[in-house]
Amino acid sequence: MSSYKKIVLIDIRNDSECMEKYLISNNKLISIYNIPMNNIAFNKKWILELSNDAFVYIVCKSGNRSEKVKNTYFRDIQNIISLEGGISNIKIFEGIAIIVDRGGLGKIQYLQFSFLVILLTIFLLIILHYSRIDMILILSLIILFVIYQLVTKTCYIEKIIPLYQTSI
Repeated sequence: MSSYKKIVLIDIRNDSECMEKYLISNNKLISIYNIPMNNIAFNKKWILELSNDAFVYIVCKSGNRSEKVKNTYFRDIQNIISLEGGISNIKIFEGIAIIVDRGGLGKIQYLQFSFLVILLTIFLLIILHYSRIDMILILSLIILFVIYQLVTKTCYIEKIIPLYQTSI
């Protein structure tokens, strides 16, 4: 092995997989990034830059997708490594914990849910014959509320409908 001290884990699982089981690092020398497999091509240059001074491990659920990413984008790069066995083999790294959740909504699902609420609101407003000004005001408030939650990274819907539950 080389003299690299830093380790970067690139978790290529999709949002819903990461909500069910995600990784956290208590080790200052290990960084973890979630870049879904379909976004690796867009991040290839950045990942190559990371590999200049760190070992980069590509992680998925079983090791199959990470092997495919390694062979497709980083075949000849020695310090970009596909983690055999996937996330279940993550215990080889000291200071990494796997947090198991029930799953839940990721950002994309939350945005889709919010969009659905907006569409249903428009539909109801049209059926109930609200004036255009009332419709614009109500929809603007809903949209601002959704944007506020995304910017502040809070979810008020979660207080009504539990989206996920952490258990260590």
